[in-house]
Amino acid sequence: MEIQSIEAFMSIKGGFSHSMRDVYFVRAIGVPLHFTDVIRDMDQKMGKEMSSGHIAYMRVRALPNLSGVQDSSFYAGAYDVWRADGTAVLRNVTVHGIFGEVFSRAIQQVVELFSKNKNNISDSIVRNFVSKVMYWLDVQMADLVSGWTERSVMKVVAENVLKEQEYLFYYFLTLLGCDVLLLEYEKDLDAPEALTSLSSKLVLGTFD
Repeated sequence: MEIQSIEAFMSIKGGFSHSMRDVYFVRAIGVPLHFTDVIRDMDQKMGKEMSSGHIAYMRVRALPNLSGVQDSSFYAGAYDVWRADGTAVLRNVTVHGIFGEVFSRAIQQVVELFSKNKNNISDSIVRNFVSKVMYWLDVQMADLVSGWTERSVMKVVAENVLKEQEYLFYYFLTLLGCDVLLLEYEKDLDAPEALTSLSSKLVLGTFD
């Protein structure tokens, strides 16, 4: 669904029907006037909403690299388990029940998108990608999804998402029920239309 401003993204809470919540996935392009003030006001407003228990909110400047043998081995193993039986065992996020079902469907959808139009993509490449998705969710988003329900209002704002795998991770979050706003103030995402069309485009100004 589309929105027309950052303020609208902050304020709107999608409807809920038939066990599904309307979500928003937006690429905000360029730098608006008084950008620093806009970000400060957004953080303050979302902070108050969080304090009142109305939403869960997170702003992400950059996703962490998956590094270290132990982490790489753990999340690759988590992928192997998911592929074998559709379940996931993570360190910080409990994945079971309805959330487990939503999680598994979302992983499958982003794998299909990631693999589409790639010639001879190997399972090791897919395994590495899903390992990152699971790691980012488990490390970066654990607090956001810790109280997940089908009706949860969760908002994520991320800065300068320019890599396809990171973009697909944020799309994955929308499949979990998150509203996601990408602040693309350096340049727009360079990706096939099949991927960019997953998000609506909101032009805020020229690039910094």
